[in-house]
Amino acid sequence: MSSPWPTTTDLTKYQSGDAQMSLDMAIDAIKGYCGWHIAPSIEAEITIDGSNHFEQPLPTLHLTALTSVTEDGVAIDLTNVDWSESGVMTKRSGFWTYKKSGLVVNMTHGYDEIPMDLMGVALGIATLAQTPSSAASSQSAGPYSIQLTTRAGGAAGGLYIPKDMADILGRYKLWGMA
Repeated sequence: MSSPWPTTTDLTKYQSGDAQMSLDMAIDAIKGYCGWHIAPSIEAEITIDGSNHFEQPLPTLHLTALTSVTEDGVAIDLTNVDWSESGVMTKRSGFWTYKKSGLVVNMTHGYDEIPMDLMGVALGIATLAQTPSSAASSQSAGPYSIQLTTRAGGAAGGLYIPKDMADILGRYKLWGMA
């Protein structure tokens, strides 16, 4: 069985500046940072922990349809549930279960197309991941020297999310769930 981790072939592709690989890595970094897939719009069945509250957050910030909810194995009448586009279900009476994995939710969520600000962030992160050789600098102290790969502001080379881009991603980040 082969390892799911990168291989030396992957490392060579990355070091050669493979644009698609950098973009794929940037997209995965965004999804991981935000805690959900964001786009495209998909139908999904998810199992989540109950909130033991009248409000139940779902792992999305763009809910477009709620198809069914099962709580502790019992189907919930959706006429007794309100929901918001921001991904919160509210029971009209009572509280949601307290049980771990106590809710099974069928829903449609995500944007049909990537919002343009996220498009810019994905392209920006991918571009930053491809550190140009002109960004390399060296430092010496007596008989010792070190060569560093840095970007403007002194950030190290490789894949990362700069603060200005993280600020944009904050609008799409699941807080308290991711």
